[in-house]
Amino acid sequence: MINGFKNETIDVVKVMDESQEYGKVMLDMATKSNDNVTNIANPISDASGMTLDIASAAEEQASAVSDINTSFHQVNELSGKNLVASEQVSMASEKVEDISTQLVEKFSYFKVD
Repeated sequence: MINGFKNETIDVVKVMDESQEYGKVMLDMATKSNDNVTNIANPISDASGMTLDIASAAEEQASAVSDINTSFHQVNELSGKNLVASEQVSMASEKVEDISTQLVEKFSYFKVD
């Protein structure tokens, strides 16, 4: 009977030793997994920072494009106003020419010797 307890105790100790070895292996694997997660997390964090930088640059570009668009519309509007003013100047020039012609005709009556 004592031999039976002794044998069972030896078997239990063997199981405990094996369990301890498995525990060490599991701890080592958990440590490696943690290291891998850390190694992955850093590039993800870097990529996240780059994404924020890209988003900020895109917002700045959108703002610049909006400013350019506004300026383009202002130039277009001024061009239209300039065209109207040019037409008015042209019409006024024609009227001045007509009046000049009429004055030359009227003053041609008077001759200065």
